[in-house]
Amino acid sequence: MKLELIDTQAPEGWDTELAAAGGTVFHSAAWARYVSRERPGVVPLFGRLTEAGRPVGCVLAFESAGRGLLKRILARRVWTDGLPVVMQSALGATLAALEGAARRRAAIDVLVGSYAANGPSAEFLGARGYALRRRLEFLLRLEAPEKELWRAMSHGRRSSVTTARRAGVRIETLSADEGVPALRRLQDATSERIAQRGGHLHRYEGSPERDPVHGLVADGPGVLIGARLNGELVSVGLFTVFNGLAYLNLSGQDRSGLQAGAPSLLIWETICRWQTEGITRLNLGGCGLDATRPDSPEHGLFAYKKAYGGETVECASGRMVLAPIRAWLATRQRR
Repeated sequence: MKLELIDTQAPEGWDTELAAAGGTVFHSAAWARYVSRERPGVVPLFGRLTEAGRPVGCVLAFESAGRGLLKRILARRVWTDGLPVVMQSALGATLAALEGAARRRAAIDVLVGSYAANGPSAEFLGARGYALRRRLEFLLRLEAPEKELWRAMSHGRRSSVTTARRAGVRIETLSADEGVPALRRLQDATSERIAQRGGHLHRYEGSPERDPVHGLVADGPGVLIGARLNGELVSVGLFTVFNGLAYLNLSGQDRSGLQAGAPSLLIWETICRWQTEGITRLNLGGCGLDATRPDSPEHGLFAYKKAYGGETVECASGRMVLAPIRAWLATRQRR
């Protein structure tokens, strides 16, 4: 199997080939541009996989290196946000080709992500010697009738939807100009609550004018949906829609939105919307496997997403160290 990596620009017909192979937004040209805007200095690598001259799959990888000679030596890494888009039988050979390409590019490690995973990533990655980070994702199959999807939700989640409707919460699609600042504000509020429970505090530190979400919405896959209460946005979700899958990438809500049940109504009305638009799957995103523990700072997130009644998909991201000495030095430098 041969892996051909093309730097920077997606080859002609990339998204069409990706969709035909069953790929997700995490290998699309729009996602490549989004990540490149989000992380300056990152180069997208579009990989076409061929066997005996015949295409068998594709993978979007990224290459990063810090500024300055020392950081370029110590910090170069190659990663993907999702498993390569290939037949299950070819996944092992594909990973080997990706690892070989990373070695040739002098990367210290390879990281294989698991967003929108649809296969046994832990088994393949673990067998190849990857250090695993086990995750859960929450998948709703929208081919089911609306009444069935409603009954599958927990009683508490259905009650929350009813509470939001009675409170006058309204769900609407937002422009990037209004939705992006509101999303970041509400993400900060959500992160602060998680930090108070012992989790990590995450904030968007970039320029508001150059927020990469603007580009993702402009490119087409990104959709911002907000919940408005008394004229104020109290919950916002960023979804990407590609090849029949809607994925909840980012979200945030303030305390008033939570009390009014706004996030629950936002998800429920979005489920109904995607059904009418022919979307067959909605992935609510994920959390770490340890979020199943009641003492985890993310346990509330786990319980919230599970309450929508979808499948709980076990998956894993993995890291393979290619240059142990340089990787150790890079860790020391970061510390």
